[in-house]
Amino acid sequence: MEYLLVTFTEQRRVIVDGVDTGQETNHVIEIEAGHHTVTLADPRDFTPDEYDIVLQDTSVLDPKEVRFEKQ
Repeated sequence: MEYLLVTFTEQRRVIVDGVDTGQETNHVIEIEAGHHTVTLADPRDFTPDEYDIVLQDTSVLDPKEVRFEKQ
């Protein structure tokens, strides 16, 4: 398993590969290794729209981080 940290100024549900993970921003998420598309749940008041990432060689103490900014 790999680890992802999605940051945003407020709590928002994290969507990976079009599926709601059940997890929120600003917490480390455990997901499968490989290529993923990451975005946030509505409202669409953030940028960028999404990230295309490859997860490998992460750890709970060193997750891949993606940051969304409030528009």
